[in-house]
Amino acid sequence: LGLFGPGVILIFGILPWWGQFRSNAVYKRALPGLNAAAVGLLMASLVQMAAQVREKNTKPAGPIPREASTCIGLVAFWAVHWLKLPNPTLTQIQAPIVVLAGGVCGILAGVIGMR
Repeated sequence: LGLFGPGVILIFGILPWWGQFRSNAVYKRALPGLNAAAVGLLMASLVQMAAQVREKNTKPAGPIPREASTCIGLVAFWAVHWLKLPNPTLTQIQAPIVVLAGGVCGILAGVIGMR
């Protein structure tokens, strides 16, 4: 509720006047800057979260080292966002397959002592 509530309230609050609001010249000039600011804030938070996760790894010298977990995470990101599977059925369950494959890779990295 705290994450989505303000946006939903804003959308439903302005919906009756949306046509008039979209034709407002000030809004039209401000929209590219608002979009750029929102994307910049999202990217900054993504970088900060990724750095904190890497820094606060609970097992830096443990079964799965930082380098292996970072590599597995990057490959999983690639597999979810850019890998195109030829079978439509596999495409529908691509994310769960990637999660399971990432877990198996993490177990294997811990077993073989990947550095």
